[in-house]
Amino acid sequence: MSGEPRIRARDLRFAYGARAVLRGLDVEVNAGELVAIVGPNGAGKSTLLRVLLGFLAPAGGSVEIGGRPLVALDRRAIARQAAFVQQGFHTEFAFTVREMVAMGRTPYLGRFRPEGAADRDAILQAMEETGVLRMADRPFTELSGGERQRVLLARAFAQRTPLLLLDEPNASLDLLHSHELMELVRARVDGGAAALAALHDLTLAARFSDRLVVLSEGRVHADGPPADVLTETLMRDVFGVEARIVHDDGALLLHVTGSSG
Repeated sequence: MSGEPRIRARDLRFAYGARAVLRGLDVEVNAGELVAIVGPNGAGKSTLLRVLLGFLAPAGGSVEIGGRPLVALDRRAIARQAAFVQQGFHTEFAFTVREMVAMGRTPYLGRFRPEGAADRDAILQAMEETGVLRMADRPFTELSGGERQRVLLARAFAQRTPLLLLDEPNASLDLLHSHELMELVRARVDGGAAALAALHDLTLAARFSDRLVVLSEGRVHADGPPADVLTETLMRDVFGVEARIVHDDGALLLHVTGSSG
């Protein structure tokens, strides 16, 4: 059962110049919930995450994180409430895996304070949970795509925030690594955290999330449990495809049969 709200947005609006991207969105994620944001390309999924984190300033509406207005929080305060796993992260520097994960402790250390016992414990636990401890001394730049995503997730876990935001975390992963990553996020949520993930794979979203928020043309088209939200009509109206929805032993499977055009 879900608990108190970890993040809440009301009437959220954003535009790139004259092009409106978010058009009055209401979104809420509670403790113990994994909510997937889905929708066609250009629906505003990545933009929404960046507005929620304060990386982009909204044209209107409000955001609360941890019960406090986003506009009242500085970057460090936000980073203590929400960890972000971004899409397509790259670095030119040969940081080791441990150094990358340790960056998750930055909101607590300041410029001159060294790591303490609590920081080292958080880093170690995050690497153990995500299975990257064995590669602690390897350069991040030499890892495969799946390994890098695990390290970025470990960095977010080391941040020890009550909220995770993930932008297409499985975009470059194969089927096995996609499921493994989402299982890690699901376990963290089941432990009391909250997560909001922009996902492209609808079957994966339905498998792991408690709710789906479907975006279409900058608005929330549907919000609810996957079995209620993913219908043949929605697939036709929002994604432009004909599809069969199959419920198989608790799992929801999508079979796209063609374009609805």
